Amino acid sequence: MKIKLLALSLFLSIFYFHPIPNGMITTDYPLDNPYYVPDRPVDTRARVEIVIQDDLNDENVDSIQEVYFNNEKLNLRKTDFLGNRGRFYLRISPGTYEVKWTIRSKTDWPTVETYRENVTVPRNAKLFYIQINQASIQTDTIQ
Repeated sequence: MKIKLLALSLFLSIFYFHPIPNGMITTDYPLDNPYYVPDRPVDTRARVEIVIQDDLNDENVDSIQEVYFNNEKLNLRKTDFLGNRGRFYLRISPGTYEVKWTIRSKTDWPTVETYRENVTVPRNAKLFYIQINQASIQTDTIQ
């Protein structure tokens, strides 16, 4: 038993005073760089912000009833005191997408009008901004 303890203490003391050199450990990142981040694939998707607003000055128009982006319905809130109906954030690939929205009018005929617009998100866009205000749509690209 004493021989085993003596051998163990000699082994631990040698291992403790002679650590393993850096060249013996194989890793896929440099050991001397604490800020190293491995390569990741580049995300080419663009951020899209969609803002939907009712026009509070137009008394003939009731409100925007529904909005679809790329055939997905966006859930609208009730109009606040500034006319905002919702703000939505998406990450999509560059390409052409269809925006469709429906407006209900109080006095005009037909009472419900549907508008469609194709928007194109460019390849180099970091942020693509879409604003829908009643019958008009505005887009802007930030690169």
